[in-house]
Amino acid sequence: MQLKKLSLAAVAALSLTFFACGGDSSSGSTEGGSSSSSSSSYSQPVDLPTVSGDSAITLSNFKTVPVTQTSIKLTGTVSVSEVADSTVYLDSVSIKLATSDGYLMNDVKFSMNPIAYSNRQTLNITNELSPVLDLTSFNTCGSYKVYLIVYATNKIVKTDSTTFSKSESLCATEESSSSSSESVKIAMTTQTVTLSTKTSATASGIDLDNMVPYTSDALQSNAASIDLYVSRENGEAILFTGKELGATSYAKIGEEESGYNAGEVPNPVYTSDFSYNAGNLTYYADDVSYGNFYVVVTPEYDAATGKGFFVIMTNPSTADSDVSVELTVWGVWN
Repeated sequence: MQLKKLSLAAVAALSLTFFACGGDSSSGSTEGGSSSSSSSSYSQPVDLPTVSGDSAITLSNFKTVPVTQTSIKLTGTVSVSEVADSTVYLDSVSIKLATSDGYLMNDVKFSMNPIAYSNRQTLNITNELSPVLDLTSFNTCGSYKVYLIVYATNKIVKTDSTTFSKSESLCATEESSSSSSESVKIAMTTQTVTLSTKTSATASGIDLDNMVPYTSDALQSNAASIDLYVSRENGEAILFTGKELGATSYAKIGEEESGYNAGEVPNPVYTSDFSYNAGNLTYYADDVSYGNFYVVVTPEYDAATGKGFFVIMTNPSTADSDVSVELTVWGVWN
């Protein structure tokens, strides 16, 4: 997950907004409450704009993914189709939340970064808007819908939707339940280490569980102990696990999906603050550049204690034919 920062220059007519549905006609609507019946809690139907020229816009991988146990984020990309006229540009994007049966949740919002458009033809929803919804911000459990509405030049409009759910376990309001949930949080601390391909480097690989470094000439003979090591291929830094060295039991690495950027990780931080797709974990991570966050799960992983679960942020620098990668590592070591 690469860190990408955009200008927040004010362009009022083009900046990202969260549109309430229905305009002036919404004055008679009933806003959300805590009833278990979605149609009685949210009585205003979703009013989507008329789609026009939508073939000029491509929406890819629009979906929700967990951030923490109580929040979700949106993923996906928006782009102008290759067959579209060269004068077509993205104008603005809005999101509407609704119940599964199509009633507007106009009191519940994704928190999103503002953004200005200027002759823009692509948008990465996750990296640039960082849309996150706190599931505890509304009381009703069940299934819900998210509508994505894209406006482009030449009066082009395209919509898409995805679903998410809030489980019954998140609707418990008893103080004892809240206290119990808080007590099982596992705190993480942080350390730093620099891995380098230089033969003179103190560390080319690392045993994360014990934070033991290994020099380049000791990698092969200690394959079973090495959780990560750095390599240079085609001029780029790559992080490998012990599998590449021949280990039969090895750490796995993959993208951290909670959407954090450098400097934005909570403090204090808990293992539950981070999310990942276990099926996407593999034995290497490429495209290693500043601000990338990865989850690493070692063979010693114990969900009950948090040991063997790590989150790393990369800050690589290159020099001559070698690479050095500074890692900020969050983990449980005591």
